Amino acid sequence: MGWCCILLVPSALLGVWICFGESFLSQTRRVQADTLIIEGWIGRESMPDTKREFERGKYQRLIVTGGLTGHTWARERWSVTEIAQRDLLRLGFDEDKLLLAPCDDVENQRTYVSAVAARQTIEKHRLAVHAINVISRGPHARRTHSVYSKVFGPKIAVGVISWNPYASHGRAWWRSSTRAKELLDETFGWAYEAMFDSGRGGLAWRSWTLILIAILAGFVLWRRARLDRPVPNANAH
Repeated sequence: MGWCCILLVPSALLGVWICFGESFLSQTRRVQADTLIIEGWIGRESMPDTKREFERGKYQRLIVTGGLTGHTWARERWSVTEIAQRDLLRLGFDEDKLLLAPCDDVENQRTYVSAVAARQTIEKHRLAVHAINVISRGPHARRTHSVYSKVFGPKIAVGVISWNPYASHGRAWWRSSTRAKELLDETFGWAYEAMFDSGRGGLAWRSWTLILIAILAGFVLWRRARLDRPVPNANAH
């Protein structure tokens, strides 16, 4: 009976996550912003929606972040910010309101590096930015919001818009291998960012220490509860 109760909680949590995990991570929470930022890696097909969002929100400027296309071992790679610039201008976007924030080509911490590049671009042009909305892709949005909030700090309000290329499909995520992989990746990615800042700085070891202490304390309390249970009296009958 005890083991059934112990397994019941994680099983229930897993069921909730299967049903609502993708929508939880695909967060859209706009703020009244003067600057729109798009993560260039999310895909060229997002540019028409980006232009519509810019016009709808009456933003003052659009910043495109990103590194290079493809993997580091690929022979031919291109700048995602320059590709996005060409696509947006082809759609009739005002070039004077478009800024590029190319970032270093890294294997890890890509969202963080992109956020830093966007902030440095704002500082370089000495722009008076009070609030930003960031367009990200599907379930990556919640992690994007967390990273950008940390990079820009409390003085700049940060909103996020989840651009979902699968919105019109109307199918559950488990019917698509691509969406299933994205959900799995972003589940661990968001949790890692939320608990350990994705390993940045010197806070990661402190977070691990606190979690290990909590696990140890839970185990000690569980053992004590088992030892304190009264032993049935064999002579009672």
